[in-house]
Amino acid sequence: MIDRERFKLRFGPYETPEFSCGAKANDFTRGLVVIVELSAARIPWPIGKRGPGKSPVLFGALASAVRCESKQAVAHWFGVSLWRVQQWRNALAVRSVNEGTSQVLSASTAEPRFDEHRAKADAKARDPERRA
Repeated sequence: MIDRERFKLRFGPYETPEFSCGAKANDFTRGLVVIVELSAARIPWPIGKRGPGKSPVLFGALASAVRCESKQAVAHWFGVSLWRVQQWRNALAVRSVNEGTSQVLSASTAEPRFDEHRAKADAKARDPERRA
């Protein structure tokens, strides 16, 4: 699958919220955080600090993206790891295959190599030795 399709945001657009450094925001995973900077991601996002750690604040459009987009797309556009997106999904009780992930999986079945793999699997399934 080409990257353009794998990382496509299907339910956006998602825009950087208005904020000011030093303001407090409610992060869905960490509670109240202080916004200290703006990320350098493809979609810039406020970075919150609570204790020693800093990470993007899970609220607003980012929370919406986590709920409906594929993990790969969220990680790519918001500049975080797949592990972080999975942690956010867990906190928001998002199913492992949401609408965005489902669309990416469906798009991958339209690739020519998928047909090759399906033909090989069908041939194995019909092999008399394997069926015996």
